[in-house]
Amino acid sequence: MRLSLLVPIAFVVFMTLWAVHSIHGLLRWWGPALILAGALGLLAGLANAPLIGLALAVGLPYLPPPAPELIESAPDVVLALGHAVAVPVMAQSVLVLLAGVILSLVALVLHSRQHRRQTGNAASGR
Repeated sequence: MRLSLLVPIAFVVFMTLWAVHSIHGLLRWWGPALILAGALGLLAGLANAPLIGLALAVGLPYLPPPAPELIESAPDVVLALGHAVAVPVMAQSVLVLLAGVILSLVALVLHSRQHRRQTGNAASGR
């Protein structure tokens, strides 16, 4: 159970080492992936409350009533728990999204510099 997180991390590291041959390639490979992961995490955090509310509206009437007080307070408790989970998920997703944007922008700047160097060398006849 302790290795359950290390196996996927090792797989991603080995794939990165195999597929990426330069810093520019590393930035191009990880930038969009982090943008996608951050956007999906942010979307999941934002959809948390509406999905919990829908699940409670659909499923709560069909549950056997253990106590009236429990039925009355259950939606508030579940929504509060969902909010407590969603806020850190959204904060971390924003950080991952920003990291992806920064990596993609750095890759774009490196690509434009490299392109300028190649066109400058070709124009000067070198």
